[in-house]
Amino acid sequence: MSLGRPSNSTPPDLDLILAQIAKAHESPDDESLTESAIIASVDYLQQLPPEFHWLCSSHQLLPVVAQAAQLWGYSEPPALATLAKFKLFLERALSQCAQCAVEWHVSLRRELRRVFREIYSYDEFSTAGFYLVLDKWDQQRLLKALRYAIDNAEKLPTAWKRIEIKAPFVEAIADPNLLLKNEILELWRELFSHLQPLPPDVGDTSLPGALVLLFDSEPRISTFAEQLFKKRKEKVGSVEFDEIFRKPLAELIKRQSEKVLAGCSPVNIR
Repeated sequence: MSLGRPSNSTPPDLDLILAQIAKAHESPDDESLTESAIIASVDYLQQLPPEFHWLCSSHQLLPVVAQAAQLWGYSEPPALATLAKFKLFLERALSQCAQCAVEWHVSLRRELRRVFREIYSYDEFSTAGFYLVLDKWDQQRLLKALRYAIDNAEKLPTAWKRIEIKAPFVEAIADPNLLLKNEILELWRELFSHLQPLPPDVGDTSLPGALVLLFDSEPRISTFAEQLFKKRKEKVGSVEFDEIFRKPLAELIKRQSEKVLAGCSPVNIR
């Protein structure tokens, strides 16, 4: 796969990109159409103005971002070079808006699951490697952002209003799998302590990562998680439970069971 950047430096019309993606989806076995749609999507996003929001207020771009994200599924040198450059644009887009970062984990992952399942007929095993690489990049990016936020939370006036503080704090709660990483959880907990008392607008929206925080030993954090879940407008449905909550919940229960067993003293049976 070449995935080199087209020579045309003018951002193409969005309708043309969406039509190109639709054409690729109509012929999922034609790899050249898929690759061309990825190239076009990456090029379009890289040429957007820096202040443009990719996901929060421009959900029409969701198919384009989802198509571009498929770049993580290729390991050839030209593709990796294109991805390395694209990551810089994507990181900037996610760091300038907390809601864009949330939608990257929520809406973007949902769209990817739909495309992989309904368009390409991929099973979970087929996409495991893709998500492993994508998630690793997300975790490294978030760790860096959390460390920066902690370093500056007490230095900057009205820290919560600063996007470099708010974005990683909120993003970490967007997906339970993020907070299941101990390093991310500990940094988030430290940032949480720096932001006490939390401003009134925190927790306005329920986020899936609150599942992990429900199990936290710190009462203020578990209470915060409860408040987040109470913000839900609808109950958790079976599809959402299977796709988002089932595996993290199983892991959390396993960890709690291990803690209980570790705290039990051996019983001598006479």
